[in-house]
Amino acid sequence: MNRRPYSDAAQNREQTTKAEEEYVFRFPIDRKSSPDPINLREMLLVHLRELLDILTPTHHGREVNIDGFSLLNDRSAVHRLYPSGDLDRAGPSDPLSVYEPRIKYIQRIIESLLAVVDLEHQGQPVSVDAVRLKRLDQWLGPGGWPADILAHAATRCNLDCRFCYISGSPPAFKPTSRHPDEEHREILTRIDHYVPGSGLSLFPDMGSPCESLLHPRILDILTALRNKTPEPIRIPTNGSLLEPDMIKALAGMQPVFLDVSLNSASPTRRRWLMNDPRPQIAIGALAQLKAAWIPYSVVIVPWPFPSVETMLADLKETVLFAAQRDPSFIQISLPGYSRFFSEERLFDQEPVWNEIKETVQELRGETDCPLILRPGLFEEYSDPEAVNVPYLIGTIKNSPLARAGVRMGDRILKLGGLPVKSRPQARSLLTMLNNSRPTESSVTLLRNGKRLDLELDPTDFDYPYDPRTTGQMGAVFASS
Repeated sequence: MNRRPYSDAAQNREQTTKAEEEYVFRFPIDRKSSPDPINLREMLLVHLRELLDILTPTHHGREVNIDGFSLLNDRSAVHRLYPSGDLDRAGPSDPLSVYEPRIKYIQRIIESLLAVVDLEHQGQPVSVDAVRLKRLDQWLGPGGWPADILAHAATRCNLDCRFCYISGSPPAFKPTSRHPDEEHREILTRIDHYVPGSGLSLFPDMGSPCESLLHPRILDILTALRNKTPEPIRIPTNGSLLEPDMIKALAGMQPVFLDVSLNSASPTRRRWLMNDPRPQIAIGALAQLKAAWIPYSVVIVPWPFPSVETMLADLKETVLFAAQRDPSFIQISLPGYSRFFSEERLFDQEPVWNEIKETVQELRGETDCPLILRPGLFEEYSDPEAVNVPYLIGTIKNSPLARAGVRMGDRILKLGGLPVKSRPQARSLLTMLNNSRPTESSVTLLRNGKRLDLELDPTDFDYPYDPRTTGQMGAVFASS
């Protein structure tokens, strides 16, 4: 095994000395949310409709559709929940409507109550303009990891990409930035309540994330996150801030994994695509990340302007340039946009996507770096059965599978002597091997119609593979 030891993340960094008070999660109450006065019956309609937006009633385990109610003191009158018969919704008003609808429910219920009653304190009316959460430990939920906490620092951006997906996000998901110190206090509170290894954390509410490395207190945030958990931290970045000092700081917080949105290895085209005044920073950062032993991926969004031919030529040059600098893999995201980005048709999507797919498949034969097309199902949609077959589109360089001799196009038949029938099963067994890391194992493949048995040492790996950040022994499948 030839592997450079990673530095202990607890070493070589200063502890935050300033005590930070716990952030208060407050949510405004709009006492004028309804243009018309609300009566008691309408208040109950609001309550039941809001409740049915976040749960589904059941009877003996079967879902029950509710379209009205009657009051216990007047069972003869049935009140319809949706008098107009229109069940359509306007869509989410903000990220909380999606991530933590119970808070939106509480807001709406309080607003409807305040439409028919006033609150008092010692005989005097009290004006309420917000609610705050109590006992934050009760608001933990699954699905949060270090990267999800870090995304709350990504409220601003320093570039203006022509294809920016945030420009095409629904209004509810547009990022909004606040004072950095306020954001910092909120993120520290999120870190404090995070349960490492469980995925349990406070609900997200950041909308569409931008560039986290741009946050003025990003190093403090990363240090606090690293002090909380030894788990890997995955950081998406446009690469414009990956100067030597930043790379050195990130190297001291291993394990980290960066997704670098390079998009073009041509300074001229990157400047045009991303409005990056210093394109050489991101382009030069790839070699510096390798020198610092920071594993990373390269992200490319091929944008079919000024022509499809220009896009494809640049895609080839960028893939070959990046592959020489040993990223773990390269992600090629098919270009697209929503009606929020442009009401007009910008390009004919299907032929552009097919040309990109064919170019990516050709490039896989010219490099040993795995190329992942996203969304991966576009590559396999014409053959639904293929989605479940454990064919490899590549292996991460210097990973245990790559060193065992596994290649692009191989189909996994067995792992550690256990038969592999499907791609999900292959992923599960590879993850098990990655986590247990026995000193020896085996892999049986189907290659060009022939069966092949190879010895596999899960402990044998080197850069750019890192079992803490990529795992699965280096296997890369379509739809990864």
